[in-house]
Amino acid sequence: MFYGSWEYEAIPKIIANQIEAVEHRWIPDEDHKQGFEMIGSLSGMFSKFYRFATQDEGELAKLRLEITPGFLGNLIPKDYSRDVLPLWRFKLHPSESIEGEAAIDDLA
Repeated sequence: MFYGSWEYEAIPKIIANQIEAVEHRWIPDEDHKQGFEMIGSLSGMFSKFYRFATQDEGELAKLRLEITPGFLGNLIPKDYSRDVLPLWRFKLHPSESIEGEAAIDDLA
């Protein structure tokens, strides 16, 4: 959620003039009235993560990060299933080659 494209808002719960808790909310930019909304693509979320991890108060702080390949895609277990935050996962694959066109593997 943090690196997705939804708008973030923090709502403090104040009791007796003190902050008792903070409710964090992420709200989609647009409601398509379909019962779900896209948070963002994994590549877009990784890009935001990288920007966040390499900046300090909006200024560039470092150029490199030590990252294990695939770590972002493994943040949510494959068997995750909850009523509170139901998630759909989409896996994008290149289409099969059409006769007369080179397959992606053939180009490498």
